[in-house]
Amino acid sequence: MWMRYPDLKAVYCSNDAMALGVLQQMQEKNCYLPVVGFDNDAVMKEFLSTGKLVATADIFSSQMAVRGIEFALDVLEGKIENRGVHSTAYEIIKQ
Repeated sequence: MWMRYPDLKAVYCSNDAMALGVLQQMQEKNCYLPVVGFDNDAVMKEFLSTGKLVATADIFSSQMAVRGIEFALDVLEGKIENRGVHSTAYEIIKQ
């Protein structure tokens, strides 16, 4: 990645598992770039506390799942239409 993009300043990962892979590669290559993950997976707390991971986004996926099920049931029961955009809560977790 560094050879292909030498001006790279940071890495944003679509999930914390990818961020963990990037952190492992950086350790093997003995280099550092700021890394941000997405999920707030419990395993990443160590990396946040040491500063190896800059931040992760907690999207409260369990709450999102509950709301999604409630929404689907409301649609199936004819209480609401299946349309529109539905926002969910999130929190940026930093060291």
